[in-house]
Amino acid sequence: MKTAPALIGITSFAVILLVWESAVRFGWINPFFVSEPSAIALSLSRAARSGELWHNVTVSLREFAIGYGLSVVIGVLAGAVAGRFRTVEYALDPFLWFLYSAPLIVVVVLGVLCTQGLTAVEERFDSWRTF
Repeated sequence: MKTAPALIGITSFAVILLVWESAVRFGWINPFFVSEPSAIALSLSRAARSGELWHNVTVSLREFAIGYGLSVVIGVLAGAVAGRFRTVEYALDPFLWFLYSAPLIVVVVLGVLCTQGLTAVEERFDSWRTF
């Protein structure tokens, strides 16, 4: 039966949601740390109806596109310059080897920490624009 894997996957997902909902409702899990799936779905539908969700999604997609585009441009330019000039290659080499040798989770955490600093600066500029 070709639909068996899909049916098993859907059933296991439903069972996990049911156990999760029950664990929070019966107090086995502190709702301060883990919300109920039904509350999450309700909040999501409210945000979608009010337009808040779509606004936040467009802001996130715009920021992702800008960041990705800048990283591609900077990466290609840095690679071209490093390929052309041996001195630049030697200057960039330690940073590249750090990224190659570090576990991916470390790179992600460093990226989050760096972007949090940029977000704080951006929020500061946003507050100045209101005056």
